[in-house]
Amino acid sequence: MASAKLDSRRHRMLTDMGIEVWRRRSEPAGIEVKAESAHALASAAASGSPPHTTGSRSVRAGALAEEVVPDDTTAVMAMAEASTTHARSTHATTLDLAVLSAPGIVVVGPDDEPADRKIMQGIMLAVTTQQPRHARFLWPQPGYRDSSEVALERAYTAFLQGQTRRAQARVVVLMSSMAQRTPTDAIDGAPVIGSPSAAELRIDPAGKRSLWMKLARHLKKS
Repeated sequence: MASAKLDSRRHRMLTDMGIEVWRRRSEPAGIEVKAESAHALASAAASGSPPHTTGSRSVRAGALAEEVVPDDTTAVMAMAEASTTHARSTHATTLDLAVLSAPGIVVVGPDDEPADRKIMQGIMLAVTTQQPRHARFLWPQPGYRDSSEVALERAYTAFLQGQTRRAQARVVVLMSSMAQRTPTDAIDGAPVIGSPSAAELRIDPAGKRSLWMKLARHLKKS
């Protein structure tokens, strides 16, 4: 059966998949892959069966000169690439942001504690006494295959624009660095105020005062 040389990058991929590939002493520059089932060798080692011959070589279970992988090396590498891609996707940015909106204002930020939501509601009262509408922005979104940073920025920007239009907002308050992912001074014509998160404001009276001053200044202009 045909053998294939694997470079170090592919070697790492196979190793990450749990497939061990051993380097033969006679060929230190490359890694030879033989067509055989690693599972079959493990079974042979457990049962104490005689060596299994592949082609012209005899491979002894328990004293391997080389680890063997499925015959179709191309398919194995495709699996390795897919595994690497999946690993990247599992490390994609995740967001869970609360959104409060009412006529004239939109407030976005994390609300890990009930006290955080109270602060966000207090900011809403600076503009309106109406009950706010609640929504959430979650990322990655179910059914959304592209979880890249570019896709996130597009989805989040479109989401904020929709919330701003629906509320006919005069101001948009983005609380926390997570919420401030859109580098803009205005969303759909409404000025944007950046703020620390509600959790940070709970322990930072000066930060809270600064936010109220910014909010009052923007509302006076609008």
